[in-house]
Amino acid sequence: MTLRLTIDKFTGENFHLWKFKMQAMLKAKSLWRAIERTLPLDTADQDACRKEKKAMAALVLSLGDEQLMHVQNAATAAEVWRKLKKDGDGMLEHINKVKMTAQQLEAIGAKVDNENIITTLLYSLLESFESLIVSLESRADDLTLEFLTARLLHEETRCSEGQDGGERTAGPSMAGAGSATPL
Repeated sequence: MTLRLTIDKFTGENFHLWKFKMQAMLKAKSLWRAIERTLPLDTADQDACRKEKKAMAALVLSLGDEQLMHVQNAATAAEVWRKLKKDGDGMLEHINKVKMTAQQLEAIGAKVDNENIITTLLYSLLESFESLIVSLESRADDLTLEFLTARLLHEETRCSEGQDGGERTAGPSMAGAGSATPL
């Protein structure tokens, strides 16, 4: 009997919940070792190769299309996991915190529209994002939350890939986490 477990695709929201569910699923299917592996895969070990492929497929197939761009160049399941964790702790986490705050305000009866969320996101970024902010503000009439989210994540990826040694320059420190203006 095959253990069939499914989880909702990660679309950029609630990373920590998705991560918890994904970790549980990979462990239940005995695939977690592929994520923990730090040494190169021994291609002579057919069982390890099979588990690597299954872990990679489970991760990739559990991602929404908008999240795939962050991991499409990863060669192993462990690399996919590391990239998702890094992104989950960066700009995406900041965006999700702003969205969660908006949802909490709506839950108590405050009116919060996407324009409020967009404004909060734009003004919660550090000065290093100034040129991007100006560029995005110039298209204020057709600026959507989805476009802004994609653009900020792309900018974070671009900044982190431009660093020698893979150190990231975008993330909570760039996003000014905790410094968002009220919605």
